[in-house]
Amino acid sequence: MKIDYFHTDTMMILDNVTYRISRITENNQCILEKLDNLSLVQKSKDELLRLYQAGNLAFRSVITHNQTNQNMVHPDNNRIFHEYYCYIQAAQRKLGNKPTTVGLQEIIDLESSGKTANHKKPSAITLYRWWSKWVNSGYDSNAFQNKKRGPIFSTSFNNPVVKRIFDEVVDTVYLTRQNNSIKKTYDTFRFLILENNKKSIKAIKCPSRSQFYEKINRLDKELVISSRKGKRIAQQYFRQTGLGVAVAHILERVEVDHTTLDIMVFNENTKQVDGRPTLTALIDVYSRMILGIEIGFEPPSQLSVMRALKNSILPKNIKPEEKLNKHDWPAYGIPITLVCDNGMEFHAKDLRRMCAELNIELIFCPKQQPHYKGHIERFMGTLNRQVCHLIQGTTFSNITMRGDYNSIDSATITLSELKQLIYQWLITDYIQSPHKGIGTIPIKKWQEGLSILPPRLPESAEYLNFILTIEFERLLSHEGIQFEHLFYNSHEIKALRILYGDKRKIKCRYDPENLGYIWAQEPQKKYYIKIPCVQFEYAKNTSLFQHKQVLQEKNQIRKSSHNESELLTSRSALYAKIQSINKKQPIKKRTSARLFNEQNISFLSDTKKESTIEHNINLTDFFFDEDDEFEVVYNDKDE
Repeated sequence: MKIDYFHTDTMMILDNVTYRISRITENNQCILEKLDNLSLVQKSKDELLRLYQAGNLAFRSVITHNQTNQNMVHPDNNRIFHEYYCYIQAAQRKLGNKPTTVGLQEIIDLESSGKTANHKKPSAITLYRWWSKWVNSGYDSNAFQNKKRGPIFSTSFNNPVVKRIFDEVVDTVYLTRQNNSIKKTYDTFRFLILENNKKSIKAIKCPSRSQFYEKINRLDKELVISSRKGKRIAQQYFRQTGLGVAVAHILERVEVDHTTLDIMVFNENTKQVDGRPTLTALIDVYSRMILGIEIGFEPPSQLSVMRALKNSILPKNIKPEEKLNKHDWPAYGIPITLVCDNGMEFHAKDLRRMCAELNIELIFCPKQQPHYKGHIERFMGTLNRQVCHLIQGTTFSNITMRGDYNSIDSATITLSELKQLIYQWLITDYIQSPHKGIGTIPIKKWQEGLSILPPRLPESAEYLNFILTIEFERLLSHEGIQFEHLFYNSHEIKALRILYGDKRKIKCRYDPENLGYIWAQEPQKKYYIKIPCVQFEYAKNTSLFQHKQVLQEKNQIRKSSHNESELLTSRSALYAKIQSINKKQPIKKRTSARLFNEQNISFLSDTKKESTIEHNINLTDFFFDEDDEFEVVYNDKDE
């Protein structure tokens, strides 16, 4: 800290311009000399005081431009300053303002007499140096601060050859993605120095290991991390954080993400561990309210996003008898902006189409920059720490925390129990607890936001189900529309076939959570028709996943109902017999048999006899192959 007053040669900064007081008149008028062009300005002391009070004037040693000297407030420096200052004040009172060594020892003995036994009193020459430094610095307290001793490099580093070898080794060995150690870098450095000495007449001295390490440690930290770890790691390490995006009302900015929960789930039916479930969640940035979640073994996909989005938009239907400690979950509504990462599921065509139909703006964060949606990231970490890490079978967040804990053998919780625990924690704890980021509890902040802007909703829940569907294309036929071995047909499909003909490809939509209906688009007018499944009782409320499981079980039953090996053997024998028969038949025999079959044996039908034998016809006169077949035609009267 600089302590000064208005006197001749005082340096000051006025409106970011440096001046020097060149003269002070008897009526307290100060003549200021501008240092850059030596022009003169006259101001009174009263004017200067007013400028100083307004913050427009400062003595030159004062730090400006938003810089902060940490040593000014460091406790150690304050202690040193007061320890030195008490001796200097005593010397100034008795010896004047000019530093001198005369009489300092008596002052030191007098001042140190009241100190503790552990106090180390300075010598006369030390006090003289302190006093001189204090006066020469313009009575600046920073003159007594502890200054770190700078590096002392060997003079060998001034040698251009040593400097060239050092730069070469740093670039090719140390600043690489292989993350070579400083020891290996120094060994390479020494080897190159020795190789250079073999070729040189005058050998150069190799710097010591400590000097080399000191020089390496003084390299630019950002350059080192960027070269050894990557540019992204360096940007993350040196990033600047702030308050983030400012939002004015609820649902203005909603963040969505997935995470694998730190818990092993046990299956009661199979008595085996199913693994770690996946959580998909949406959070409102304005209120920190969790809008909706989805927990299951469905990997991160557009289906899990659809489920969580549906849970977020619709009001939560909690029956009075199911309410947890009389708490509600009042979050609902269509987000205005949905912030997500660059996962494939968020770039899916159907998800983009759903957001467009719901008038939701999709914003993608920069790649590998999770802090752009830090609110949902922090929520998932909080959930794992406050719920999953307290349950038997937890995997913890890293292998160091887990140690030798066997998560699989300790797993006891089922998926339904885990869902119930998370819902209970979410409703009774998380949204009811004070949040540092908003200064209140999330549910109260949400209720305040409701009075500013009510949430948007689709025209109906059924229409939301129609929007949250997946598109596909199929050909029209007399069977209707086939999808996953299920058939969908109605009078409307018949009308479409009449209008546009068979084999017309049309756009359709299906709900992965309910295969009871699909929606078919009218090709010209572009409206959708709801088509029921032919097997409606089976398909109603059956999900696509369940249907595929049923098909898989049927396929296994069909395969196990017969001996595939015997069937293939029988087919092979049949094909072999057909081939042998085809090879045995001469062309002449086949031609004769065909000619006989083409003739009209009307003489058999003209007779009144009951059988062909009574005609006394010698059938051996005809040439038949033993494998040929022919049909005997009777008259109606003889039947």
